[in-house]
Amino acid sequence: MVKNRLLLSAVIVCGLGFVAQAKDFTQAEIYQAMCQKCHGKHAEGKPEKKGPALVEQTEAELAVDIYELE
Repeated sequence: MVKNRLLLSAVIVCGLGFVAQAKDFTQAEIYQAMCQKCHGKHAEGKPEKKGPALVEQTEAELAVDIYELE
């Protein structure tokens, strides 16, 4: 349950810019398009891409991290 909640939070945070285009996308589509390449299919992280595991972060940490990317 916690893992799914964190993954959902990651999808929301990673997809904010993608969703801003005013199209209807599922959270899975947003994650696949915007996050999966660096963070892995199950948000497990990809060290070779310097993409940290998202399932280990809290919702608040994810929110801060996405704003620091800009």
